[in-house]
Amino acid sequence: MLVELANILRGTGYPVAYLQFKSTPSIPFIVYYTEGSNHFYADNSVRKRTYDVTVELYTDTKKLAAEEKLENTLLAHGLPFSDVEVFIEKENLYLKKYQIGVI
Repeated sequence: MLVELANILRGTGYPVAYLQFKSTPSIPFIVYYTEGSNHFYADNSVRKRTYDVTVELYTDTKKLAAEEKLENTLLAHGLPFSDVEVFIEKENLYLKKYQIGVI
């Protein structure tokens, strides 16, 4: 599941890492991580697992083209999302967070 997501995200052409990079990548870059999971139980066993995943796009300026590229990639693979944007003053970076559910 996470390996497939990583491959989908790499399709954007941007550097991608789970949770953090070992060294600072070129901008824009993507970080993704799981925040939790939900399980569907039936007959005392787990029938389906879903994971709450956050995908973060970091840019040095507001880059609509980068956002659109990532959003189109997610949608093309059937991954609907909700998003929020913040500016990280300390890092002087824009952060766009996408929340997705992955089965």
